[in-house]
Amino acid sequence: LSSDVAASVNEIPGARVVREFSRNYNYGKTASHIRGYVDVDMKGLDGIEKQYDKYLAGTAGRRAAIKDRRGFRKMLPGGRTIEAQHGESVKLTIDIVRQTIMEEELARGASNTGAKWAVAIAVDPFTGAIQGMANVPTFDIHRPAAVPIEFRKNASIVNQFEPGSTFKLVAAVTAIETGVVAMTDTFHTGNGHARIAGWPVSDTHGYGSIPFIEVISRSSNIGFAQLSLRLDRGAFFQYARAFGFGQKSGIDLPGEVAGTLRRPNIWSGSTASSMSRGYGVDVTALQILMAYSALANGGMLVRPHIVSERFDHSGANTWSVQTAPVRQVFSGETARILMPAFEQVILNGTAEKAQVDGIRVAGKTGTAKKALNGRYIPGKYRASFVGFFPIDDPKIAMIVLMDEPKSSIYGGQTAAPVFQRIVDRWMATMPDVHRTQPEEMFADGPRGQRDDDKNQPAVYETFELSGVPDVTGMGARDAAVILASRGFKTQFIGSGRVIRQSARNGAAAGSEIILTLR
Repeated sequence: LSSDVAASVNEIPGARVVREFSRNYNYGKTASHIRGYVDVDMKGLDGIEKQYDKYLAGTAGRRAAIKDRRGFRKMLPGGRTIEAQHGESVKLTIDIVRQTIMEEELARGASNTGAKWAVAIAVDPFTGAIQGMANVPTFDIHRPAAVPIEFRKNASIVNQFEPGSTFKLVAAVTAIETGVVAMTDTFHTGNGHARIAGWPVSDTHGYGSIPFIEVISRSSNIGFAQLSLRLDRGAFFQYARAFGFGQKSGIDLPGEVAGTLRRPNIWSGSTASSMSRGYGVDVTALQILMAYSALANGGMLVRPHIVSERFDHSGANTWSVQTAPVRQVFSGETARILMPAFEQVILNGTAEKAQVDGIRVAGKTGTAKKALNGRYIPGKYRASFVGFFPIDDPKIAMIVLMDEPKSSIYGGQTAAPVFQRIVDRWMATMPDVHRTQPEEMFADGPRGQRDDDKNQPAVYETFELSGVPDVTGMGARDAAVILASRGFKTQFIGSGRVIRQSARNGAAAGSEIILTLR
């Protein structure tokens, strides 16, 4: 009914137009685990719908009514009416284009590797603003009951697991901070097989004698097991705790688990060795991501969040997130010392498939056995890669995790390529990040630098983009991505494909391009 007709009906004694509401979600399955869903009474059951239910729901209205002898309710003419109060709206930190790209590439990666399930999360390492969060398998939030409950769980914060080599960051930070190792210290890893703290430890290859920087870049289990013998148990535990392990991150999504981190007084003789390699501790994908965000930002743990603002029905702001670091986990100097090692992981270590043309990336791979009822399952692994970019001014930290990949058990072969494809496509949405000429990328400066120039600042050339590209004929999403990559904002009129654009040449970056769709 139109508002005029409804008003006329309400004037009839005993008659009342009753409004019924239903939730319709745009963008289909996109961001289903983030948005969540509601029940028939519009009560939030998961995701943002549940976390912010008291703000989104509003207050129901009331009107005086009477019941007749048969129990039928009738409106009381002239009775008191209390109008309903609108709920608030929330603004998320994610971008729909980036989220879509992440979900597409994660689904592609899970399919290619035969993974049982997979997650990907991206965050601003300085503010904690989530930039993307994807799960495979996913579900239709209009019909959540059509899939098993396991599909509806947000594995990014609900599933806990032994992380494997991505946890080596914690041991490395503890060692540098407490002064028990230098990056040039030599570790004798032999032929790839050793017995340390009473347990056999092995590497994928025999690396012989290598410096600590290569212990990290090659992910030597033997090297880290040897390092664990130098670590003070209490210090190792305290740094792990300071990184946020064994406690919830505080993200504004329901269902987050804390993981497990045992106190040193119940450690066995091999616990420190196991923990240095990412065993004997349970984590979530989000916890690992926030640990590497600390490496990216200079040692600070930040709290992740996915809602940035709330607005009332008139559009007035009622709340904005306040970003502040949780704590300083380690010094900026320690981050500076470790950074080259984690960049070498990508350049010539275990994650060469995470290389992105023109972008300096740092990160770490992880491969961990799966356990069930206290025993490891033969042939079952979880593979991961976590990294951030660009190194000189990190904008994004991202983790990709694959459960039981069949094509390969190694994170560098399964998760790293997914990271690479997501970042490569995201670059079109990040006009403030410029690609460096590939032939000039080098860990310590541009290739071809003469000895007598090494004290001079390194100069990297970047690609310059100018002019307004012609996006006629493109879909709305593709057009927006192309224009965003040139620094332009977009406004859409209509739907479908672009048939007209307001400018082609001479517009300044940052200006708005109006696209007419049909």
